Amino acid sequence: MKPQAGKSFAVFGAGAVGLAGLMAAKLIPHLIDLFVAGRFPIHRLVAFYDFAAINQAAMEAVNGSTVKPVLRMP
Repeated sequence: MKPQAGKSFAVFGAGAVGLAGLMAAKLIPHLIDLFVAGRFPIHRLVAFYDFAAINQAAMEAVNGSTVKPVLRMP
C-alpha cells in the first residue's frame, strides 16, 4: 500500500515470542506466584480500550504509558 497525498498511514509492528516447553513450564508458574504475592503488577502493564479508542491505544503504546494495549471489540 502506497501513501496517498492528504492521507496518513501508521504501521505498528506486532510479534510473537514462543517459549520452549520447559522454559514455559517454569516461567508461567513463577509469574503466577509473583502475581499472587503482589510482586508482579500486571495491572500496570495492560490497559483496556474500546475499539473506538484505537488511536489513543496506539499513541499510549508508542509513548510508553502502557505496555500492552488490549482493544475491546463492540
